[in-house]
Amino acid sequence: MAAAAIQPLPVNVMCSDLVCSQNFEQQCAYSYWPKAQGPDLGDWMNNATGSTWVNKACDGNRVCNKDMEKSDFQWAKYCTMKDQRRGFFGGPDDGPFSLSFTNMNHCVIWVAESYYDASKPIYLANWAEELEVKVNGKLCEEPNCKVVNAATTYAYSQTVIIDAKAMLGGKCRREAVSVDLSVKPVGPTAQKCMPNENNDCRPEGSWKGYHDSLCGGRGIKGPVCPVPPRYENSSEVRTYFSYAVAF
Repeated sequence: MAAAAIQPLPVNVMCSDLVCSQNFEQQCAYSYWPKAQGPDLGDWMNNATGSTWVNKACDGNRVCNKDMEKSDFQWAKYCTMKDQRRGFFGGPDDGPFSLSFTNMNHCVIWVAESYYDASKPIYLANWAEELEVKVNGKLCEEPNCKVVNAATTYAYSQTVIIDAKAMLGGKCRREAVSVDLSVKPVGPTAQKCMPNENNDCRPEGSWKGYHDSLCGGRGIKGPVCPVPPRYENSSEVRTYFSYAVAF
């Protein structure tokens, strides 16, 4: 009979206790296709800001387009079995990407970009250096807002973690919380380039995972690594916002 008794669940190994061990509903919105149900990230947007962000397929990801396939079967298989990674795309000229959150418990918000099939293109913003976050109009910095890499394997996919309760107190549970995300490019040669164990020049620090052209390209050796201009005009720096989680 003891063996038939209800046993406690094992310790979470792939999910934070903050999220998985609480009796409340987590909210999630994403822009990937296909999707079984909403909401889309665009459903949480505050359209009153007049921003010009566009929902589109992320660079480096094949578009689910029937005209690109040889047969209806190949198209159907691809479009139903492989996510098309999408996100809202924009830059410093598009104004803030503004999201509104309600009915939260802990008032913690994650906003993330897509993974990329290969190295991160050099024109895409480095969130650790080039993302400004405001909560209800107030600038949010560490420790209340911090940017982390999604995983070691995909160091080029970044997530911003926002502690709205630390910013607003308990009213974040009762009132709508507005989060404004803006691209603020750093200088064209602000990236960090260092030689690796083979003396090859590679992007390092928060720039790790970017394309090698950020540091001159393949074949460039140290010990002193070149830092070529990343852009000619700061408006060239853009980013994607692909999904958000709030709880």
